[in-house]
Amino acid sequence: MNNSGNIFVAEWEAQVFDVGVQETETSRRLNLENGANYKLFVTKDSIDLGDFNRQEIKIKWPLKYIRRYGFHTRNLFMLEAGRRCETGEGCFNFFIDTNQKELKMAIDNAAYDQSEGAFSVKFRTLRN
Repeated sequence: MNNSGNIFVAEWEAQVFDVGVQETETSRRLNLENGANYKLFVTKDSIDLGDFNRQEIKIKWPLKYIRRYGFHTRNLFMLEAGRRCETGEGCFNFFIDTNQKELKMAIDNAAYDQSEGAFSVKFRTLRN
């Protein structure tokens, strides 16, 4: 991603998943439209929420500031951001119809890679 927020992350730098937003207090605060479709990009350093229609990254959550993540149900993915994220702390829920296992694996792998780096990252996942 470049500094202007335009243009999505290059394909080879991220795994991309189609998601829909389920309204939460935090998503309302950030003006994310309930039911709107977005792209979730999992990179080695962050999880990014992209607005496909506007061709921009709306939110970037650094992996080191994500408190926990996982599936509430088969198709409902939850991400809990910590206070140091640009969004501030809060929970985000996303509907994902396909590739649920791939999404969890992509984040697990990125989190593992982060924990091997200069800092230690402890992630708590929701039980399936």
